[in-house]
Amino acid sequence: MSFKTDVTQVLGADAFRKGLGALRQTDVAHVSAQRPREIKGSADVDASLAGALPNAARWDYVVGRIQGNIHQTHWIEVHPASASKNVHEIEKKLAWLMAWLRDKPLAKYPRDVVWIASGKSAFNARSPDIKALAAKGCRFVGGHLHL
Repeated sequence: MSFKTDVTQVLGADAFRKGLGALRQTDVAHVSAQRPREIKGSADVDASLAGALPNAARWDYVVGRIQGNIHQTHWIEVHPASASKNVHEIEKKLAWLMAWLRDKPLAKYPRDVVWIASGKSAFNARSPDIKALAAKGCRFVGGHLHL
């Protein structure tokens, strides 16, 4: 099992980046790693699939991480969180991600699916919309994700 091999098989030879290198300049400030050596690489899912799936509600990124012997993926969406309509947009993206991932090698990893607010957030952890989203498998972390 190699995260890099699985990423290149699914998203193409140019998709894999070392560390958090796949995150766009506008999004990189929203993610940090306490132990950078645990980060095995990343890929911009959205950019990699834009040509093949131009009308899909594509997820933004996948980051591979290893803790001890456990390889895992963090599926990251950096998206506005200022209104209820944003929750519905994330639900649509989450449904796309789960359907797309179903038969891919990247599906075999334990995963953490995360929504990061790209700006000010109208939500907190007790919000009914956020609780409903968590029940579907996506957690909201506010404006920053600490890996």
